[in-house]
Amino acid sequence: MQGSLFILYDTTRTAQKRCKLLNQMLSTLSIFDILGSTAYAFTTLPTPQADYLYGSEGNDKTCIAQGFFIQVGTIACFLNVSLAMDYLLT
Repeated sequence: MQGSLFILYDTTRTAQKRCKLLNQMLSTLSIFDILGSTAYAFTTLPTPQADYLYGSEGNDKTCIAQGFFIQVGTIACFLNVSLAMDYLLT
């Protein structure tokens, strides 16, 4: 996650860097990676207590929210493919 934070900082420092397509894709990838990594970091904490998992302290709504952010984090995979295509074609 620290790597994604650094990439986000580095690609958005100046207006000139923010205008490049490569930096825009890297910034977006980093944002989605941060969201997904944060959701994974909570592990079983948002899981409902009724599931009897170690460390489960949540309810159905927190479990659904974690699942949503994990799925949002998978967008980073698609952006990674877009970056690979950009490198291939340019």
